[in-house]
Amino acid sequence: MSRPRQGSEETVEGLDSAAVRAFYEKHVRPATATAVVVGDLTGIDLDALLGDTLGSWTGSTAEPRPVPPVVADDTGRVVIVDRPGAVQTQLLIGRIGADRHDRVWPAQVLGTYCLGGTLTSRLDRVLREEKGYTYGVRSFGQVLRSAPDGTGAAMLAISGSVDTPNTGPALDDLWTVLRTLAADGLTDDERDVAVQNLVGVAPLKYETAAAVASTLADQVEQHLPDHYQADLYRQLAATGTVEATAAVVNAFPVDRLVTILVGDAAQIKAPVEALGIGEVTVVAAE
Repeated sequence: MSRPRQGSEETVEGLDSAAVRAFYEKHVRPATATAVVVGDLTGIDLDALLGDTLGSWTGSTAEPRPVPPVVADDTGRVVIVDRPGAVQTQLLIGRIGADRHDRVWPAQVLGTYCLGGTLTSRLDRVLREEKGYTYGVRSFGQVLRSAPDGTGAAMLAISGSVDTPNTGPALDDLWTVLRTLAADGLTDDERDVAVQNLVGVAPLKYETAAAVASTLADQVEQHLPDHYQADLYRQLAATGTVEATAAVVNAFPVDRLVTILVGDAAQIKAPVEALGIGEVTVVAAE
């Protein structure tokens, strides 16, 4: 999963037409495909249309592809990718956690949004509005692989950039936000605003056929039922403050986060080490 989807120069240059054809014949076949059609279908014989376009598509039957579970070491630590002279430090802080098949997903989405999903979130209120360290910091859950058998996972992360001299103070304040959240929890107002932003404006996301098709295609790829998105919005609206708090605190435990910093190591290493958030390793940027 760390490799670029498009490949690298070294891996792509060795491909020939025979390799491409073999891959197509093995993987791209009707038995493993789902057609998603969204639009005004009034007066259109969809069965006939699909018959004319995809009806002659042939291929072997589907065979289950063995997929190992997603695992990662979330021991709290810091990796600095050194870029001498950088005026900003890019942050990526996170770990892996539950995917969309897990019952905690709706509460995790809601809690993560309260933490750093928008300009009014806790992280932005402190790091941007109060301290002026950054133009914005976001927390999110990005599905790596979704599977009903428990082999899937999502990356739970906090990302953003801060000016180089304030890298240490910004991380210190970020950890303070996480510790305060664990101690005091979210407020009902934070929960209500998040629900309104996630659920109340949801119809605007699906004004185009392309957006609807993309959502349904994602659900197919992630082995989710067709009604999943509608169910998710109902679950978000029904999730309480306590549930959302528990989910986001479990998603971002202060002692189990891997911190990646891309910046000037000569300036940021010592301040970061002083925070005590994990062993600090410096690597050269390639």
